[in-house]
Amino acid sequence: MDVVQELVRTWSQAGVAFGPGASGASLAAFESRHRVVLPADFRCYLQLVNGTGSGCDDEFYRFAPLREVAPVADSWGTSDNGVDNFSGCFVFADWAISCWDYAIQLAGPGHEIGRVFCVESAATKPKPMTPSFGEWLSIYLRDRDRLVPGA
Repeated sequence: MDVVQELVRTWSQAGVAFGPGASGASLAAFESRHRVVLPADFRCYLQLVNGTGSGCDDEFYRFAPLREVAPVADSWGTSDNGVDNFSGCFVFADWAISCWDYAIQLAGPGHEIGRVFCVESAATKPKPMTPSFGEWLSIYLRDRDRLVPGA
């Protein structure tokens, strides 16, 4: 995917550290464990970049490596705080140590798979930011202000 290659170039030029890509075996294990199929654009990203590890970019966006990609309920708790609003969604990135998170829908009706949400709180009513990870990544690369809640 061109947008993932652009991300690699952008992060490399900015000195953002990112890990080696996730292996096919680790991707298959993730899919099996969570009973999901990764969308092609998200799979491509994980195979090439696999997050920023414990670091972040120059604007405090941190991308989780595959081993940390987890259901919203795992990140936000499982009490009666609305986590069911994000059923099937997995956190893959955050801003400023989880002031808010970004989650991709990996389970649910086929036409909903791949949508990206901003999670300000688990009680937030889910509203897709983009219909795909690739489109979200394009916004991240070109106009990050649009990724801020309420923008």
